[in-house]
Amino acid sequence: MAPTTIADFQVCEVLGKGSFGCVQRVRRRSDGRLYAMKPVTPPQNTPSLGGGTGGVRLIAHWRFPHAPPPC
Repeated sequence: MAPTTIADFQVCEVLGKGSFGCVQRVRRRSDGRLYAMKPVTPPQNTPSLGGGTGGVRLIAHWRFPHAPPPC
């Protein structure tokens, strides 16, 4: 199975905006299911952030009933 990318989704609308970005309602093209997505840009290798990978590893272990599984 190929990894999921942003191109696999169609943005329907912006659900909310805040100081750290926005959350969008998206539709997965393959099956039409709706999801909420918060696009994030990974930080550059910043020593104070541990290279930006710690949060990604943490989020990859979260499980929510209405969220697609991590890639």
